[in-house]
Amino acid sequence: MNAANFLTTKKKLRVPNQDFFAHIKEALHDGNDVVLPVKGVSMVPFLRNGDRLLIKPIAKSDFKLGKVVLANTKYGIILHRIVAMRKEWIYMAGDGNLMQIEKVHKEDVWAVGIAVMEGSTYKNIQRFSIEAAALLWFLLRPFRIVVHKLFGKRKK
Repeated sequence: MNAANFLTTKKKLRVPNQDFFAHIKEALHDGNDVVLPVKGVSMVPFLRNGDRLLIKPIAKSDFKLGKVVLANTKYGIILHRIVAMRKEWIYMAGDGNLMQIEKVHKEDVWAVGIAVMEGSTYKNIQRFSIEAAALLWFLLRPFRIVVHKLFGKRKK
């Protein structure tokens, strides 16, 4: 299959994560922006499973609270939000996670999220209003845990 046909086909190509992220890392290392499909629900409500996120190689100036970053963690390659920073370390959490926080060395961060594709256009996710809302959502975690315990999925 040639490249033009591959880009227009609706078939899904399944690639092992290790291979997929090796290519992502190489493209970022070469200075390229990359479109990354969001997989999972850890970033809900701000990013959803199936969203297409435009990421760019991380720069020193990108290490700020509220930024969505792609990093190599002890749990694997994760796309989460920076919720705290201490010298050479960042602390990341998924917007939808109620408990887990990952501690990651800045050297292990590969990219920062720029925009999410909506239809045929990209919506900037680096706007102050979105980052501030996401950090407020993070700070509300204790209340979200209580609400989840009270009103979460109930067994029948």
